[in-house]
Amino acid sequence: MSALLSLLLMLSVFLISALPHSLNNLSHHHHHQQELLLRFKAAVSKNGTSLADWTPLHPFLCNWTGVTCHSSFHTVRAINLTLMSLNGTISPVLGNLSSLRSIDLSGNYLTGTIPPQLGQLPHLRTLLLYGNQLKGTIPPTLSACRNLHFLALSYNQLHGSIPPELSLLTNLKYLYLASNILTGTIPPSFENLSALVILDLGMNELYGTIPWEIGDKLSNLVSIYLNGKSA
Repeated sequence: MSALLSLLLMLSVFLISALPHSLNNLSHHHHHQQELLLRFKAAVSKNGTSLADWTPLHPFLCNWTGVTCHSSFHTVRAINLTLMSLNGTISPVLGNLSSLRSIDLSGNYLTGTIPPQLGQLPHLRTLLLYGNQLKGTIPPTLSACRNLHFLALSYNQLHGSIPPELSLLTNLKYLYLASNILTGTIPPSFENLSALVILDLGMNELYGTIPWEIGDKLSNLVSIYLNGKSA
């Protein structure tokens, strides 16, 4: 019995001594996330748009508008700021919020380009940037988001070709790229998008034929849209 009591005492001492270190790490991580979100806010608020409660005066960032955190670890899991009249650019610092599962910035007035750094988010499942004024090309780096299920970049001003690297997103179910200025052909490698349910490429400047591989191998595909019509 005395040996058991000694073991329990040693364990208690260890846990008590480790607690300040754990709390310090948690506090550091919280402040790091806060700093990243404030830098993101500064970029999307160029013309006076304000996320009023995104401030160190309200230090618990998990209660900030549009921010969702993991209930136990208080890591940022989702940012949902749809229809918030944001009118700046998307800061690449979002790529450092490694726990993000979802980003929804749709229906705003965002300009600039899609940061390639978003490809640094291994757990990202949803990326909704449709209905903005984004320009530039679609970053091939998004192909590194292997857990991505929903990618919507429609109704922007994106140009260039569709990156064939997107075919690496084998968990992707919904791909919306309509109403941009995309050129070139549909990548035949899209045959690898085996989970795809909807492919919307309408209202672009694509040419060529629909690769037979898409119709032959994508058994889950329900709809493919070209020029605003279902094909």
